[in-house]
Amino acid sequence: MKRLDALAISAFILITSGSVVQGLMTHRWIPNTAVMEAVDRLDAVPRNFGDWTSVDLKLSDAELTIGGIAGYIKREFTNQQTGAQVTLLLVTGDPGPISLHSPTVCFSGQGFQVHGHESSFAVNLSESEERDHRHVFHYADFSNSAVSDPSLIRVYWAWSPDGYWQSPEQPRIAFAGSSALYKLYVSERWLPEVSGSDTGTGKLFLETALPEITQALSQPLSTREN
Repeated sequence: MKRLDALAISAFILITSGSVVQGLMTHRWIPNTAVMEAVDRLDAVPRNFGDWTSVDLKLSDAELTIGGIAGYIKREFTNQQTGAQVTLLLVTGDPGPISLHSPTVCFSGQGFQVHGHESSFAVNLSESEERDHRHVFHYADFSNSAVSDPSLIRVYWAWSPDGYWQSPEQPRIAFAGSSALYKLYVSERWLPEVSGSDTGTGKLFLETALPEITQALSQPLSTREN
């Protein structure tokens, strides 16, 4: 009987200690100040980039909950010279949930399939950015066979703990030591049937916008507020 009691106590300790560890890791009881600061930095992201001007879009409460999103920016940008459009979604939160959902997972749940294959795209850092590497994004085209729409949606995506963007194969492992994490999507719609329609609009937008986004997200809050 005593042996059974000891085993029960040991099992209880293991279960409760595991719950405590999980609670601490997910900040169930103690607010994650790093995430709060990451949300605050979103306010510094410009609304316009060069010829690109924007209008705000909204995420639903369900999308915020499912994605574990503590703060976000969603905007549709239009190039005033060419009329080209892209949608930007920049979210932040605890690294666990933010690292989980790439478009290849999210879009599949909405009836989309990857059209072709996934690729990578690198953006060189500007001279003012004191890093010796490049921003690296994944991108892929998505189609929906259930909808009679011949266009494709091209999505670029990457993660970052500090404004410098990476697209590792296993983001949850790569960013496990981070206190907060950003995820950036840029999407564009194009028609493969129209010659010259694949103009690389998303790439052009990222090359223009990333230096300013990086500066906004990497600058200390105390410096920005002065």
